[in-house]
Amino acid sequence: KSKAAVARYRAELTSARAELEQQRRQVRQTLQELRDELKTLEFERNSVQVLMDYRDLYLDRSRAIYQMEVKSDLGDAEAKIMDAKVKVMQNKFAMALAWARVEAMLGVTVFSGDELKAQAGQEE
Repeated sequence: KSKAAVARYRAELTSARAELEQQRRQVRQTLQELRDELKTLEFERNSVQVLMDYRDLYLDRSRAIYQMEVKSDLGDAEAKIMDAKVKVMQNKFAMALAWARVEAMLGVTVFSGDELKAQAGQEE
């Protein structure tokens, strides 16, 4: 083998080594970028998990507020029913009082006390 062939093989070897080193650097660079991307993605995953936890809590809070509003509406409705019952009882009392005045003016008994109690019990 001639010196030229040896020089050519050395040149090819040097070129191959340089190419191999370039490929190694490229692989290391790509691995470093992937590692950084994975760290970023892990951070984002944690952030998204925190956001999901927050959204879950917010949803639970919204449900609770909705339920409280429903109960509040129910409480409001119950209060209005009680107001209506009070008005019914006030009306019954006013009617009984009016009949009592009629009876007093006429000197006759239209309803006995038991009849008024029975009427009150039937209408409730």
